[in-house]
Amino acid sequence: MSLFLRFLLLLCVAGFASHALSADAPDLILVDGKVVTVDDRFTIAQAVAIKGQRITAVGSTAAIRKLAGPGTKVIDAQGRTVIPGLIDNHAHFVRAAEKWHSEMRLDGITSRAEAIRMLQSRVKAAKPGEWIVTLGGWSEEQFLDDPRGFPLAELDQLAPNNPVALQAIYRHTYLNTAAMKAEKIDEKTANPPGGTIEKDAAGKPTGLISGPGGVAFVAARVPLAEKQQWLQNARDVVRYLNSVGMTAWMDAGGRGMSDAHYEPYRQLADSGELTARIYWQIVRQPSTPADIDKVIAEIPGFRPFQGNDYFDNVGFGESVYNPLNTQLLSPKSNTNPQDIAQWGRVIRALAQAGLYVNAHVEMEAAIDSFLTLYEDVNREKPIKGLRWALSHVDQVTPSQIERMKRLGLTAQIHTRPLIQGALMHKFHGERAYTMPPMRGPLVVLRNPRRFAISATGRPASLASAQSNSGA
Repeated sequence: MSLFLRFLLLLCVAGFASHALSADAPDLILVDGKVVTVDDRFTIAQAVAIKGQRITAVGSTAAIRKLAGPGTKVIDAQGRTVIPGLIDNHAHFVRAAEKWHSEMRLDGITSRAEAIRMLQSRVKAAKPGEWIVTLGGWSEEQFLDDPRGFPLAELDQLAPNNPVALQAIYRHTYLNTAAMKAEKIDEKTANPPGGTIEKDAAGKPTGLISGPGGVAFVAARVPLAEKQQWLQNARDVVRYLNSVGMTAWMDAGGRGMSDAHYEPYRQLADSGELTARIYWQIVRQPSTPADIDKVIAEIPGFRPFQGNDYFDNVGFGESVYNPLNTQLLSPKSNTNPQDIAQWGRVIRALAQAGLYVNAHVEMEAAIDSFLTLYEDVNREKPIKGLRWALSHVDQVTPSQIERMKRLGLTAQIHTRPLIQGALMHKFHGERAYTMPPMRGPLVVLRNPRRFAISATGRPASLASAQSNSGA
C-alpha cells in the first residue's frame, strides 16, 4: 500500500473516531459545583454530565470536562449545590391549573390588613361579575395583626359587584353576596354532603360554608378557565414547580376532577412540552353502596400504564369511600364495620385485577381498621407486590408501620400539620407535635425511601404547601 493511501486511511479512521467521540459526548456538563448524588453513601461530587434525558457521569470537574465534545454546553456552578429533581409522592397540582392565572394567593401573607389591600386591588382591576378566588393555602391564624376571617358585610362592602370566594385551607370558605347569588345559595339551599351552609337566626346564609364537603361544594361552582387559558395555566403550573426544583409528582386527583383537568397536561406531554413527570390516579369518591357497585363494575376496564414517561395513569385513589374519610382537624375515625366492608369490596376487586391503590387515612383508629382489612385481603390474594399506599397516616404508630412493612405498603407523609400550626394543637393537643411521627417511620422502617415527604400543594413555603390540598 502506498504512503498516500495509508495517509488517507489514517484520516478516515481518525474522522470516524472523532465522530464517535462527538456522538457520545454529553449535551451538558455542570462543573465546579456541589453535586448531591443521593447514592447509598450520599456522595458529593464536583461535576455531572448529561446526555438527552440521562445523567451519564458524575465525578471531579477535571474528569467530567474531558468528556465534553464540540457541541457540549458547559455551565460553571460556581460552588453552588446541584440536587436531583424533587419528586412529590402525593400532590393535587393537576387541578391547580383550573384558575392559576387569576387566583389571589394569600400564602405567606402575615397581615390581615395586607390581605384586605390585596383584595381591594383585585376588585379595582376586575371587571363587574369577574370572580376573585383564593382556593386554600392560608388560614386565619397566620394573620399576626388580626387573626380572623372575612365576614359577609365586609366582603360585600369591598366587592359589591364581584363574586368573592376565600377558601381557608380545606376547612371553610368565605363568600360575599355576589358569590352566593352566582352559586344560587340561599336560605332554601340544602347542606352539601360533608359540609354546612352556615345561617343566622333568621335562616339566612352568613357567607360561611364550612366542612370539607362545603369547600368542595363551593369550588365546584366557581367558573373554570377557558380551554386555551387552561392549557397555558398548565404550562405555568409546571414551570413554577420546575422553578422550585420539582420534576415529578404523583397526583391524587380530588374534588371535582374530570377528564378536562388532565387534558391540558396530556396535550403538553404529547407535544413534548411537559417538563415534569405526572403520574395520576383514577378518582371516583363513592359515597353509597350503589356507588361502590358502579366502581366495581368499572375496575375490569381500568388500563393503567398506557401513557408515556411523562404522563401516565398508575392506578386508583385517593378518597376510596367517602363515609370512611378522616379529616386532619378532627380526631374522630369512622371504623363502622359496614363502611369498612364496602371499602373491602373495592380493594378485593383491585387486588384481583392487580391494580395499585392509594387510600386516604389519617387517624390511628382508622389506620388500624384499614390494616386489618388489608391483612384479610392479603390472605385471600397477596398484595405485597402491588406497592399499595396509605396517604397522610398522621397518627401512624410504630406497630402499624411494622404491619405496613409486612404488606409491602408505602406511605405518603406530609408537612400539613406544620402548616396548620395552632389549629393542630387546638384539635389534637400535645399529640400534634408528633403528627406525623417523622422520625418514627424512618427508624422503624430502616428504609427512608419508602416514606417520602410531600408538599401536598405549592412547595414555595410552608405556608403555601397546603394550597389546593385535601381530597
